[in-house]
Amino acid sequence: MKQPPVYILGGGQSDFARNWAREGKHFVDVMSEIVSDAIASAKIEPHEVETAHVGNFAAELYSKQGQLGAFFLETNPAFAGIPTSRHEAACASGSIAILAASAEIEAGRYDLAAVVGLEQMKTVDTATGGDFLGTAGWYERECKGKEYPFPRLFGRLGDEYDKRFGLKDEYLAQISAVNYANARHNPRAQTRGWPVTEGNPQAQAKANAVIAGRIKVRDCSQVTDGTAMVFLASEKFATAWAKRNGQKVEDLPRILGWGHHTAAIEFDTKVAESKDNPYVLPHTRQAILDAFKRAGVSGATDLSGIETHDCFTTSEYMAIDHFGITKPGESWKAVEDGSLEIRGAHPINPSGGLIGDLGEGGAPEAGAPVTIDGGSQCVKNTSQYDIPANGCDDDDDGIIDNVLVCDSGLALAGTLALIPVMVSAINGRSTLVAVCIAGVVALLGFDLPYRLALPLAVVAAIVAGSGADLMIERADLRRIRSNAADSRGDPQ
Repeated sequence: MKQPPVYILGGGQSDFARNWAREGKHFVDVMSEIVSDAIASAKIEPHEVETAHVGNFAAELYSKQGQLGAFFLETNPAFAGIPTSRHEAACASGSIAILAASAEIEAGRYDLAAVVGLEQMKTVDTATGGDFLGTAGWYERECKGKEYPFPRLFGRLGDEYDKRFGLKDEYLAQISAVNYANARHNPRAQTRGWPVTEGNPQAQAKANAVIAGRIKVRDCSQVTDGTAMVFLASEKFATAWAKRNGQKVEDLPRILGWGHHTAAIEFDTKVAESKDNPYVLPHTRQAILDAFKRAGVSGATDLSGIETHDCFTTSEYMAIDHFGITKPGESWKAVEDGSLEIRGAHPINPSGGLIGDLGEGGAPEAGAPVTIDGGSQCVKNTSQYDIPANGCDDDDDGIIDNVLVCDSGLALAGTLALIPVMVSAINGRSTLVAVCIAGVVALLGFDLPYRLALPLAVVAAIVAGSGADLMIERADLRRIRSNAADSRGDPQ
């Protein structure tokens, strides 16, 4: 049975470099800021919001506060009395809030839902924060009394890959470097202004300091205060919204598919269950396949980019083969050939991910709070940062790990951004012709997979530019001959 479409009208997120306690602000103050920003960005009226969902992992521990759904009402008087709820699923809390809101819209209960992911983590020291994060695992068995329990657990994920397939530390280091580099283009990433480690011995020494097991500082995401939100709408509301804003509803981003599986909570049980499976975490693989199937995409090759939950470099390393970018155990190939980079074949975390943008780890992370990852990824997949050519932009299909697929068209803008590079080898007089032809081809191929439309547009640009050059040269030659004849007095 085909589900009714769920549209994404807009959203917003906070600057993940902020420290709310140092600013003297309660989390509801920052939530109010982002709600106001999101309302303005989405061009909706507060009274149109019919329901709200808040994703949060551990406010009871970090902020000594529960009942977070009720705090949404504090952000605007127009929200008084609307139904709200709070969702907790550790690192997937934000994504679960999105799934709950989208399910309500699909069921026809509401037409416009607000989804907020929020976490305040900079309220305690590192050791206490690490202990709090341990409650996302089986605390009594895996985390109690252990220093940095989560880095230890995700270090064991790397150990399992090493045991089954082999894993070089250099590949984890490269994953980290790519995420930090991407974050420098993200105006709200926590690490956007951090010093570059290359050529900086002091920064390199800090980045390579061991936290637990094989996990080093550079492998961890950051501890962060942050919030993000999105507005989800039914087809009825989205159609009316598009009309009043001079847009077409078919051009609006929407959730194409999702996947949701829950694994055993203990790491040892997860590993034992996958001993005869080619994938280390088969539940993750199945969630991805479910999302692909619901979205009607054949696999990662149909996507222009992926935002995945890289709380540690080992989790991103795992995600690479689980998304099908490589065969099981061969994630290193995608790291080595540059596929994951912004200009690569399969860009992962153009925003910087958790390592460069959000945060969470239990030791320093890249920049996003535990809970808000799903909501933040949804915002990032429908927003545009100043990312170099061939990066993912707001016209791309993207996948959010936990797992949803968002669609707002194919990468026409990315295609056009590359054209000047392709025509640089062509005579300058033909550049305009080449760009125009490439633009027409990109438009005609709008419904084709991005990586098919892009080569077609580039080839068209080169052929058109070369053809224009040839015609111009012939015209010049005829003019030269005519001028020579005139100078000799030859009969015309």
